[in-house]
Amino acid sequence: MTTATPDYQDWTTTDTGEQILQSSAQHTIETMVDLLGLQPGHRILEIGTGSGYSTALLASHTGPTGKVTSIDINADLVDRANRRLTADGYRWAEAHAANGLMGWPARAPYDRIIAWTTPPEVPQAWLDQAADDAVLVTPVHLAPVAHAHAVLRAEVHIGQIRRESLHPGSFIETHSAATNDPRVPTRHLDAVQWDANGSPSWISAAPLHEQHPAAQRLLAQLRALGKLEMSFPNRKHWQAAMAHVVTRWPERACAAAGPWGLGLGIASTGGVAVITTTGLLVHAGDVDVRLALVAAVENWDRAGRPGYDALRRAI
Repeated sequence: MTTATPDYQDWTTTDTGEQILQSSAQHTIETMVDLLGLQPGHRILEIGTGSGYSTALLASHTGPTGKVTSIDINADLVDRANRRLTADGYRWAEAHAANGLMGWPARAPYDRIIAWTTPPEVPQAWLDQAADDAVLVTPVHLAPVAHAHAVLRAEVHIGQIRRESLHPGSFIETHSAATNDPRVPTRHLDAVQWDANGSPSWISAAPLHEQHPAAQRLLAQLRALGKLEMSFPNRKHWQAAMAHVVTRWPERACAAAGPWGLGLGIASTGGVAVITTTGLLVHAGDVDVRLALVAAVENWDRAGRPGYDALRRAI
């Protein structure tokens, strides 16, 4: 039996020293787990086993009087996690290969539910399997594009969400089959292109969801263009600014990733502009889109840089 805190590096690397791609950063995992307010004896449903580190961390909080049930669509990851959980003595934690959107009713009700992948909307199955006054922590969409997410913390009472708050965070979308490349979104994808080294660039934009040729053209232009600098003091400010931009204009929201990194912003059928996590403004097509994005960020700044507590969830 063990209740020791699991070692992140040990759980998230393979025997050959390779990083398991389905692993969130340690700080991100610990921050979301803190939102749960865990107590010994809690019954937990986890969506997204991944490396199994978060499963072991949850089990270390609940102790042997609790139960941790983890679901992942990837059977190989589930097998690895179960082997590790058994070897490390977490006998009250188990993982299952299944569609996480359906939860795991056999061990319900759950005092806490946490997800590491973003559902299209909060599944009613999770709410139905929650105990009264349970706590749910899950990524949610702020706009109908990839990576335009926040983390929802909510209490659940008789299958209904109440007392909700939003926090920074973005995770891959839930999917019904194991994904071949977690670098590419499985939902709201409008164009993807690959370089000679097999690295993807992609674009997801609300105005381009039915305009895939235009999306391919704009993505090619993005890949060919240089970058314009826009300074953000830190990543926290970028997260808050972009969250407000995409919730202000969900019908214009855009995400794009490539050699410049990951960026969020706005788009039209003729242009796209995103600001990356490192503060770079990358744009292609209509200059009005770039000007609109800059103006939106300036408006956010003049409003006093509101945070996630001022966001309206748009899912």
